[in-house]
Amino acid sequence: MAVRIEVGFKEGVRDVAGEALKRRILEDLGIEVDSVRIVNGYTIDKELSPAQVEAVRGEIFTDPIIQESSTAPLAAAFDWIVEVGYWPGVTDNTGRTSLEAIEDLLKIKFEAGEEVYASRQYLLKGKVKREEVEAIARGMLANEIIERWEMKSYSQWDKETGMGTYIPKVKLNHQPKVEEVDLNVSDEELARMGREGVLGKGEKERRGPLALNLEEMKTIRDYFNRPEVIEEREKTGLGKNPTDVELESIAQTQSEHCKHKIFNGLLEYREEGQEEVIDSLFKTYIKRATDEIRKNLGKEDWCVSVFGDNSGVVKL
Repeated sequence: MAVRIEVGFKEGVRDVAGEALKRRILEDLGIEVDSVRIVNGYTIDKELSPAQVEAVRGEIFTDPIIQESSTAPLAAAFDWIVEVGYWPGVTDNTGRTSLEAIEDLLKIKFEAGEEVYASRQYLLKGKVKREEVEAIARGMLANEIIERWEMKSYSQWDKETGMGTYIPKVKLNHQPKVEEVDLNVSDEELARMGREGVLGKGEKERRGPLALNLEEMKTIRDYFNRPEVIEEREKTGLGKNPTDVELESIAQTQSEHCKHKIFNGLLEYREEGQEEVIDSLFKTYIKRATDEIRKNLGKEDWCVSVFGDNSGVVKL
């Protein structure tokens, strides 16, 4: 049975994040509220004993000097409450870190399907209308692409059940399957596959756009047609043709997000009769500038590692 732990500031302790949010609501949305207080929630979807829950509540989630926590709802003295959490399937980093902390503390393991889900409650006090609270939730509190939100007025609030226990698990009714895709088709059909997606055998629905042009699709096709590739695939039980999963993986790694094809490509720049070809905006204007600065710094260079991964390391 899932258990929920809520954590908030003790009476008299300033909620600095809540105060900042109150100012932003007024400045950005023109809506005035008297106060905003924040309560963090952690829903543990795993069977734990009362002693284990108490240990987790006191030793992981609560700073006893400034915070109070409980397995019962903490919300009080508000006019509206908005709870925000992730949609099913969205990566919950706070929940994942909490799970690892619980495993370390209790010396237990979470099994497949057992998770910890983080959420946050915003307690709004003031004479605000329902439509104004909705505007605050959508415009300030939640990113509806990845987050769900729910709101209640104080009169709708149940101090025993609070906002209830919501488990954002992904539930799918379909049976996943992998299918081979024949790329030895006409250029027109190959271009359509790259533009619109791949059709499975006997299916009318496409898998989804690969966002690959004809040249890229031909390169992929030619690779899978290599004799040595076919031979190696046969050794591992794979067919000659690529699977739809393989094509999706290739398309993902070749996407603009991962590959930066435009950012690293050749760009023709024209302005008032001036024309030049820029070989990679990244290398020309970002990496080169950093390299020149590091060279000028000499022994005082405080960069430890840059452009080697998705992050850099500097001396501080």
